[in-house]
Amino acid sequence: MSARVNASSAYLAVADELGAGTIAFPLVSAGIYHWPKDDAVRQALTVLTSAETKASEATMVLFDQATLAVAQRIGEEFRLS
Repeated sequence: MSARVNASSAYLAVADELGAGTIAFPLVSAGIYHWPKDDAVRQALTVLTSAETKASEATMVLFDQATLAVAQRIGEEFRLS
């Protein structure tokens, strides 16, 4: 498991500790830090679809149309579309 996946799981753990029912999951690193968008989306979806959490809804926050297109394509791989 990569460090990015571990960090993402930690965010969900904090949400659970706070009793959050919904979370927003921004792909910040895929913007200003230039983390490859396809990898950022894949890592986020891996965490969001496999982590045990009390949250009933997660929203992936995307910042532009190009990232949305990547997320839609990868979402199909995860059978989310």
